[in-house]
Amino acid sequence: MEWWVPFGIILGGLVFLMILGFPIFLAFTIVNVAGIYFFWGGMDGLVQLSHTIFSSVANFVLLPVPVFILMGELIARSGVFTYAIETLDKWIGGVRGRLSLLAIGSATIFAALSGSAQGTTAMLGSILLPEMYRRGYKRYFAIGACFSGALAMIIPPSAFAVILGALAEVSIGKLLIGGILPGLVLAGCYVCYVVLSVKLDPNIANDYSETRYPLSDKITSFLKYVLPFGGIMFLVTWLIFFGFCTPTESAVLGTVGSIFLIMCYRKLSWEVIIPSIVNTIKITVMMFMILTGATAFGQLLAYTGASQGLCEFVVSFKLSPLLAVITMQALYLVLGCFMEQVSILMVTLPIFMPIIKVLEIDALWFAILTLLNMGIAMKSPPFGLTLFVMQGVAPKGTSIRDIYLGALVFILCDIVGLLIVFFFPKIALFLPSFMKY
Repeated sequence: MEWWVPFGIILGGLVFLMILGFPIFLAFTIVNVAGIYFFWGGMDGLVQLSHTIFSSVANFVLLPVPVFILMGELIARSGVFTYAIETLDKWIGGVRGRLSLLAIGSATIFAALSGSAQGTTAMLGSILLPEMYRRGYKRYFAIGACFSGALAMIIPPSAFAVILGALAEVSIGKLLIGGILPGLVLAGCYVCYVVLSVKLDPNIANDYSETRYPLSDKITSFLKYVLPFGGIMFLVTWLIFFGFCTPTESAVLGTVGSIFLIMCYRKLSWEVIIPSIVNTIKITVMMFMILTGATAFGQLLAYTGASQGLCEFVVSFKLSPLLAVITMQALYLVLGCFMEQVSILMVTLPIFMPIIKVLEIDALWFAILTLLNMGIAMKSPPFGLTLFVMQGVAPKGTSIRDIYLGALVFILCDIVGLLIVFFFPKIALFLPSFMKY
């Protein structure tokens, strides 16, 4: 049987079920069960499927996922990060477009504490948007700045990066650390856009009289409300970098540090703990169900010879490695407009990664580019998840046009950042090159 026959049947069945509206994990389950039964020896294949499902989640490297999610939930629900936002507000001072810069700075810091793009976006939108509206900011400009919350998908700790690393079979520690500099590049692109926009059109963010804070007050607030979060960031990120901890161990230390910090601010209560745990379980179960389907899907493609046949087919075109990467990343940009991010990885990585290996492309660099691309997908109209989050938290009177326009402007900044990392791979690979594991 030619490789394209099982490939077409498997992928066609998956697309057909998704068009019918089946949840992505259920569509994968049906395709996997049917495909393994008919292509992999009937009941014996189904027994192997059960082993695959268990082994795909019974993996030590996936343990950081629920721990990172729990840490972000606790910090977000306790409200302690609002103290850091107020402190950053004092330091930025009376700069035109200051609240937009505050949103970007807060998103960058909170991204290193949360790992949840939706949670960071919701926090920024609910706290800063009403004040931006009141002070006369143009709506799309204000909304766009709050979409910088998607940096939480890229800057560690990112639960999504752990899932991506497991699916792409790259070092999770290196993938987490590799997201730091590209994430800062994106934040820099956002800042440049805000500064340039205000320069070209001062009315985009109206000035207002600013209360002046003495330097001593700024320093005290920084030491009390920002520096402690820096300690948590050290526990989560730099202990991995220096090789003192695995991602799992650093995730646990970061969560313990977060709980201790919340206790010090006297914000720890059952009203914070219980919803955080419940939401962590919901998100983790959803991610792991999708992960099991993706693993079985990849094995099915490999067993039927579809993966190998597709690799040989692509290589026969004699595409340069860079052109192959450009094609894959362009496809991600299109899929990001219509599909959820983990679902995109499920469909594509079992197909793309064998090609990446055959073409001898750096898998870590490709994974970081994919991570940046998924950050774009989070806010890509019409189905980006953070679009719906923003619609839920934005003040009354905000139109979907305002939300889409705000997202599109920052998507252009994301694409610029993606191109920078594409043409200068060292940005992504510099920090991981110092790591042993």
